[in-house]
Amino acid sequence: MIKKKSTLLQKIALTPSQWSALALYCSRLGFVIFIIITPFLIKHIYTLPFEATQGIHVRMLFLHVPCAFCSMAFYSAIAAHCFIYLIWRLKVALYFAKSFLLPCLFLSGATLITGSLWGAPTWGTWWIWDARLTSSLVLFLILLVLYILLQLPTAHHNKINRLFCIIALLGWIDLPLVHYSVEWFQTLHQGASLSLFKRSSIDSIYFTPLIIAIINLAIWTISCASYQFISYQQSTR
Repeated sequence: MIKKKSTLLQKIALTPSQWSALALYCSRLGFVIFIIITPFLIKHIYTLPFEATQGIHVRMLFLHVPCAFCSMAFYSAIAAHCFIYLIWRLKVALYFAKSFLLPCLFLSGATLITGSLWGAPTWGTWWIWDARLTSSLVLFLILLVLYILLQLPTAHHNKINRLFCIIALLGWIDLPLVHYSVEWFQTLHQGASLSLFKRSSIDSIYFTPLIIAIINLAIWTISCASYQFISYQQSTR
């Protein structure tokens, strides 16, 4: 019975060349979509009226929130693939986890930078050690540690891979803290702008372009990760 199952999995599984072809297709298609959508999105954002209290600084919403949302979402993807690799030792899962790391690190850093640029004129400070900002910084540092791990010599390749996956899984504990910190703690940061279970607090005139901005950034992230996937797969051949 076990042999039949393994044979079935082997039949439906993609070969390395098929994974590479699929990743190349996703990368090229994603970049084309991103390049087409971005100019129209920017043009539309600049035609939106200023917010009553934040004025022109409300435009930072369309940078900061997509970066924050995508950094957490794709870190979850990294953690999920690390879990799959540790349990079933599927190399393709490890390639996926590593592929999303660099784009996710960039998005996490961009979240901190855009948050500071937004906070300075609206809060009157560039940084404060509150729960949301501190937990976001911890997420960035975890990603940075994971990136440094990948730069280590490959003499102990298997040990580094296991350590990479274990740290990524432990680091996932920080995500609920980042998301719910504005509810669990007294913080300068405003409440969650988007929620799956509650109506958004964002005005409808800003809501639609914000969702498009999030999807557009997600497409860019997947495109970058697909390109990275090809590199990791070719480096192990």
